Amino acid sequence: MRIYVASKYEEKAYVSEIMDALRKAGHVITYDWTTNEQVNEAQARADMNGVRSAEALVLIAEKDLNYCGALVELGIALGLRIPIFVVGKALNDRCIFMRLPEIRRDFETLLYPPV
Repeated sequence: MRIYVASKYEEKAYVSEIMDALRKAGHVITYDWTTNEQVNEAQARADMNGVRSAEALVLIAEKDLNYCGALVELGIALGLRIPIFVVGKALNDRCIFMRLPEIRRDFETLLYPPV
């Protein structure tokens, strides 16, 4: 399956581990934003294209952080009707869209115990 993994930039090391685990399970990561240090239009377009070419979006939201870019990616996936899987409960009470039935949000963590 082609998967885009969204999260907060500060979580890039953890997200890289998740991407590696997904690759080992046979999935394709549509765009690895964790390797890019740029904050510019090209980066934003690469992120958007990564979501657009995905068959599923995994949003890692285990910590109480400001998931600004990840929420935009979530919106793109919603608009394109791409299946969404949210890992963690940090956004449950902060984002109205977490209440949509098309968002699976029953995953507490993927690799580590929740922090």
